[in-house]
Amino acid sequence: GGSTAYAVGATVDAGTRYAQYLWADNTSGSTTVNATADYRITMQFDVDDASTTYDIQIDTTRLGALTLVDDSTFYSCCFSSAAVGSVSGSVGGALDASLSMVGVSTNSSPTNKVINQASSTTVTGVTGAFTLVLDFVWTAEAFSNNDEGAVRLGLSSVVSGVSAGDYPGPGARNEASDGHFVDVTATVTSTLVPEPASALLLGLGLAGLALRRGA
Repeated sequence: GGSTAYAVGATVDAGTRYAQYLWADNTSGSTTVNATADYRITMQFDVDDASTTYDIQIDTTRLGALTLVDDSTFYSCCFSSAAVGSVSGSVGGALDASLSMVGVSTNSSPTNKVINQASSTTVTGVTGAFTLVLDFVWTAEAFSNNDEGAVRLGLSSVVSGVSAGDYPGPGARNEASDGHFVDVTATVTSTLVPEPASALLLGLGLAGLALRRGA
């Protein structure tokens, strides 16, 4: 966050990251692990001049990987899979299709399927103090039939004997660079403070109208 002087085009911004991990590894038989990401962001905008108008742009990215590791070399029957569901995003309690993202999945082992998605929406014509409330929801799943499966979205599993969820891991990923990022930028579009010349022209126009109506 921060503050900025009132001038058309001036901006102030803030951002946050939601991180997640999920892994499955079964040495005998199969197992499925599920999770749901469901979180809220609240940002407060305060203005000293209630006549100032601004737009709020919301940019999101979901960065990470679905990682599968074949660690059962003596068996041909074994496999794993991983998936993240579609993202639904809401602004002020109302679903906004512009913030949605499609689901991603993989079931071909071994592999490291990259997640690289983006979405954006804008709230326009905001005046006065404003509270921005954003909600995001998606599901995640990892499945193991002896092999390892993991969802890597910015958190390392750090579990002995399981490598699919580690960082940097396959693809040499950066843990701090993965996750669901939300960046918000407020841009001043109008201060509604007339320049001296404009104020003068407006005054003359009103005087002329009054004179004609009096005649």
